[in-house]
Amino acid sequence: MNNENLNPLIANSERAKRIATMGGVASGEARRQKKLMRERLEVALEMPHFDLDGNETTKGEAVVASLIQKAIDGDTSAARLIVQTLDGLPTATVAVEQPIPDEVYARVAAALECDE
Repeated sequence: MNNENLNPLIANSERAKRIATMGGVASGEARRQKKLMRERLEVALEMPHFDLDGNETTKGEAVVASLIQKAIDGDTSAARLIVQTLDGLPTATVAVEQPIPDEVYARVAAALECDE
């Protein structure tokens, strides 16, 4: 390992542990806040909503109806959101057209052995 590349502030293992712990605590708090917001949104979407004609639905149903109407009116971002919600987000695929030569694997293995 090349010690010249190490950040001197993180080289101290106690400091590194403390920084990692603080990051873990902050991550947990962020997850709890997101969960709370999600739960509140779920409750709010179930609340009653009255349209202009006085028909009662839920706020969630009103949002869906509004989204569909926007897509019908030509809003492509609304249409895209509907498709993504129904089909899931698109995933990237990578096609490998030719296999990696064995020579490359041998060079990588040799390089890894030198580092130890």
